[in-house]
Amino acid sequence: MRQAINYAVDRQKIVTYFRNGIGIPATSGFIPAGMPGYDSTHSYGYSYNPATAAGLLVAAGYPGGSGMSTITVLTPDIYSDIVNFVAAQLKAVGIPVQVEIMQSNILRQQMSKSEAVFFRGQWIADYPDAETYLVFFNGNLPAPPNYTRFNHPQFNQWYDQAMQAGNDTLRWKLYRNMDSLVMQQAPLIPLFYDQMTHFISKRVSGFTATPMNVIDIKRVKVEDEL
Repeated sequence: MRQAINYAVDRQKIVTYFRNGIGIPATSGFIPAGMPGYDSTHSYGYSYNPATAAGLLVAAGYPGGSGMSTITVLTPDIYSDIVNFVAAQLKAVGIPVQVEIMQSNILRQQMSKSEAVFFRGQWIADYPDAETYLVFFNGNLPAPPNYTRFNHPQFNQWYDQAMQAGNDTLRWKLYRNMDSLVMQQAPLIPLFYDQMTHFISKRVSGFTATPMNVIDIKRVKVEDEL
């Protein structure tokens, strides 16, 4: 069922029409582009495929959504446009969904108490390493950060091994293994990887920013006006 929901969502339309083209559709796992461990080969993750979603509904015992109870998704008002779009796409394949608007502080309380079954959320990196995303699924941790209450023995084992890995190559491989496992189990629906925009004068050169949006101005040069 969770996989069917993932296949039913057109992430490119979300980026194009609700984000003004700013962002990358999240079709390659939970680790975003720009972070070591990101799956640049797109070997796992979910793309828009309503036919596959319909087939998975049949496999789950709910052909066309028949017999399913209505799923309520909770969201703050500021994100209601995207959430309503997602709900409409789920309904298009037969999944009954209703959207409930809720104040952000109340929603966070419900998320922490496991009282929010399906909700809109976001995760922002605290430091430039994919572990800051994967900790979201560590079954040995409470909420926050594990708001989905995901708990898989193999994931937890790989997580511990990654934290003890002596070299980056092994650690990044374990990151991809964990990300792939999470996508297979589908405890959430990644929508897009956010991007930052900067407006820069043509007179400025050498401006750079890291994936964490840390701006380096040491090499910035400004040409004199003629």
